[in-house]
Amino acid sequence: FDDLTALTDLKLSHNSLTRLPAVIFDNPTALEGVGLGNMGLTTLPAGIFDELTALETLGLSGNRLTTLPAGIFDELTALETLGLASNNLRTLPAGIFDNLTALETLGLGNTGLITLPENIFAELTALSRGGPFLFLNPGAPFGPVANAGPDQTVSSGTAVSLSGAATSTWGNNVGWA
Repeated sequence: FDDLTALTDLKLSHNSLTRLPAVIFDNPTALEGVGLGNMGLTTLPAGIFDELTALETLGLSGNRLTTLPAGIFDELTALETLGLASNNLRTLPAGIFDNLTALETLGLGNTGLITLPENIFAELTALSRGGPFLFLNPGAPFGPVANAGPDQTVSSGTAVSLSGAATSTWGNNVGWA
């Protein structure tokens, strides 16, 4: 893609690639949309998206990702939509979404998430009203959980299981369906 510096949309979805070279996106820096879904990706190199500062949409759903490198999304400050659904993630690195202040949609459904770091969604102030989509995860509503009523006190750092929108240890932008 070295000569495609003006390319704005790239869809590689539904290919049988399991890995991508770390430098694949070093030159097409005008990209606004990248589709990498349903490819069978098992890993992503650290820094792979660092040059894509204009990126607004990134689709990584339907792969076999088990981990994400810390800081992988740090340079994507214009990102509005991130799809990570239907992967094999068990947890996410602390701070992985901290720089995504323009993010409106975050798909994390059916990823196998069991635990989440505290305040992981705290910086996602632009998220749509529904918050991150966390359906079909074995850890939801993510432990440790204390089922508390309106008059009960819960110690700091303990998650609270509530129906509807809830304030949680991951930030104020989490909604449960």
